[in-house]
Amino acid sequence: MEVKIFEQGNYDRIIEEASAVYKACGFWDRNENAAMILNSTYIGIVYLDGKPVGIGRVISDNIRHSLIVDLNVVKSYQGKGCGKALVIALAKHAKTKSVNLTTDPNNPTLSEFYKKCGFKLCKDEFVFCWNDSKMQ
Repeated sequence: MEVKIFEQGNYDRIIEEASAVYKACGFWDRNENAAMILNSTYIGIVYLDGKPVGIGRVISDNIRHSLIVDLNVVKSYQGKGCGKALVIALAKHAKTKSVNLTTDPNNPTLSEFYKKCGFKLCKDEFVFCWNDSKMQ
């Protein structure tokens, strides 16, 4: 298993590899996914036997905050350590004071997964979501 981190400016060459993961996860729109990749601070791709099987993106100001988003691992590769290796590599690559992520509070499996990766629930912060009806 190998995790590669791609910095801003190198994304054009990874869009095709990322597309294979997004397609396998049922999360593919060429224009939207390409734009998401190109607007990320860095991208991590996890490979198993040379094949891309997972992807995660980080959005960051490179000073104070980094946010891990859109973590996807192909279903047939889940439970093999790929997601954990990817999350830890993304977090360790951050150059910021904090690394955060959000997850579905109704899915205790995800919460446990992120705890196993070294994350903890922030009890002293609230997450507020702004939902603009035009964005839906």
